Amino acid sequence: MNAINNELKLAEDEIAYLRYTCNIFFLPESPLYVFEAEKREPKSFGAAHDALTKKGLVDPDTWRGKEEALATLAVVAECDARVLWQRHMGEEKVVRDFYVQSGAVVEYKRDGHTYHFGAETSEQDMVAEVVRGFTPAQHASTLLDLVFSPGEYLVFAVFARDVRAVAEPKSGEDRMTLEEVLACFDDESDVPSIPNDSDFQRHTQTLVDRDLLKKDAGNNFTLATELHAFARGMSSETYDAFTRYDFIDEEWLIRETTIYPTSDSIYLLSSLSDGSVSVQELDSQKLSEVIAQAIATLPDISDNPMKPRFAKDFFVRA
Repeated sequence: MNAINNELKLAEDEIAYLRYTCNIFFLPESPLYVFEAEKREPKSFGAAHDALTKKGLVDPDTWRGKEEALATLAVVAECDARVLWQRHMGEEKVVRDFYVQSGAVVEYKRDGHTYHFGAETSEQDMVAEVVRGFTPAQHASTLLDLVFSPGEYLVFAVFARDVRAVAEPKSGEDRMTLEEVLACFDDESDVPSIPNDSDFQRHTQTLVDRDLLKKDAGNNFTLATELHAFARGMSSETYDAFTRYDFIDEEWLIRETTIYPTSDSIYLLSSLSDGSVSVQELDSQKLSEVIAQAIATLPDISDNPMKPRFAKDFFVRA
């Protein structure tokens, strides 16, 4: 999404003033709750009133805040969900913070003593804007869709290092031998979860049997060509992580999704209930579905909406 557009900027004293004069509740899940918890007051009610009046946020006669003009502040203050979008680009990380209230979305950030509230949008529009920021696969008939056991994924991740800087492997070029791979794990005390050599060899052979690793007569291995793009994307440490927090009545529901963008495709990396790892290449339709499932509101399927809600009420029953 673009940076905050048509933003509302408020100083601390202005928010403290609005806490007294507006029909807005600062909930504990809001980043603004500190104003309520500490019962903050502006240093000067008159100065805060004048500043907010000039911004068109307060009626000069009644001293009351204008609810329509303060709608974005209300979304952040009375939020029922939060979405974090973390863009990792090597050593650089950009974090964008969004708050949701009844389907309305506002981007929020704090810069010192200034609070920024973006223009209000809908969850559907937010999903569409996020999707437009990526380049999904165009070859829908040949999309990568694989499941690795934990051991197989470890083998894949190691051999992925061998192609991360290679656009196209040269014909006849030597690749890593299994002994060279296993040498990466001489000091098992640093990585206690690394399997022993026989386990590693077994998982390596499984990937060979699945045609995901290629083995030559010299016992050299290379990843299958269809895995190269994802391997380079993963090894570049460029990825986007989405985390949504839904503030249910008595607990939080947390969803996390990670995608790896490459120059001409997008890959979804996710863990399954049995510990396996799923790698899926996404076209436009699948990318839209993944982003919607990651950051949009889940349907509430509880039998009685008047009862206290729990996280389990937001998952479709089998």
